Amino acid sequence: MGIDTDCAIRPVRPEEWPQVKELRLAALRDPAAPIAFLETYEEAAAISHEDRRKHLEFIQAAIARMSAASITTKSWLIPLVTLTYGYSLTQSVTEVELVES
Repeated sequence: MGIDTDCAIRPVRPEEWPQVKELRLAALRDPAAPIAFLETYEEAAAISHEDRRKHLEFIQAAIARMSAASITTKSWLIPLVTLTYGYSLTQSVTEVELVES
């Protein structure tokens, strides 16, 4: 059994919401769905199109902010770690300790 490499992962476009809603409602009919989705079929079916769209926009904005924060953190972390190791080498320190907060 091989892996399907013909799929793409991307954000849902606003015009695709009706298809996504139908797919989600079909998945919520599974008996284990409330555990997997933290929502029941009845709850999901009661949410209006506009409320769901606002919720998805909120989630996409949060993901974009986390992505930007991750890039910023990495851009500061690499020089900081390099500086720490470089300084320890100039001071003949053979051990550098990582401190957990």
